[in-house]
Amino acid sequence: MNNSRVFNEILATCTLIIMRGIVPSLTEFQGQLKDRIEQLCLDLEEEKHSLQKIDALRRLTCLVLDAHARKNFGAQSISWHGYELEHAFYGYNNGTLFTEQHAIALFNNDDEVITHYALQLATLSPVPLPGSQLRQSLAFQLPNVKPVPTIVPPKLEPIVTPETRPARRDFWPSLLTQLFVVAILLTVLWSVCRYFLLDGM
Repeated sequence: MNNSRVFNEILATCTLIIMRGIVPSLTEFQGQLKDRIEQLCLDLEEEKHSLQKIDALRRLTCLVLDAHARKNFGAQSISWHGYELEHAFYGYNNGTLFTEQHAIALFNNDDEVITHYALQLATLSPVPLPGSQLRQSLAFQLPNVKPVPTIVPPKLEPIVTPETRPARRDFWPSLLTQLFVVAILLTVLWSVCRYFLLDGM
């Protein structure tokens, strides 16, 4: 199923956002996301899924991706404002993007494929969604649908290394040892010189 491949690509992109991966260009990134969402919807239309359900799934996809982009890009001092998928698909005067009615359309369990996709997106959502009770009851009805676990960027603990103290040099003992050695050498040298001088006389 082509839509399964495209949907997995959308999930992989969402994971990239969550893990705060590097995005060189927000314009290209938004364009790629928009293209994948459009392709997913076209594939679902070709398989004769309900247009109402497809629209609800598109809304949920935009909501989840936008929420993660605002949160995780914002943590990197990057603004997602002006690149929102919600506005790319529905403009700026469309009201609430995802409502209780959209949740009912997705989670009424009469379209297993779309319900499966919706459950995975809902599990990844960083914001509360309408229809939470309906999703919970549906999760028990569909044991084969395994929600994708929320991926939390690993918290890097500071590496604490034991403080290395500079080697303490015992100055005076070292100096005294050197002076002692020099004194011995001078004594030996003086004795040798005296011996030869006396012998020569």
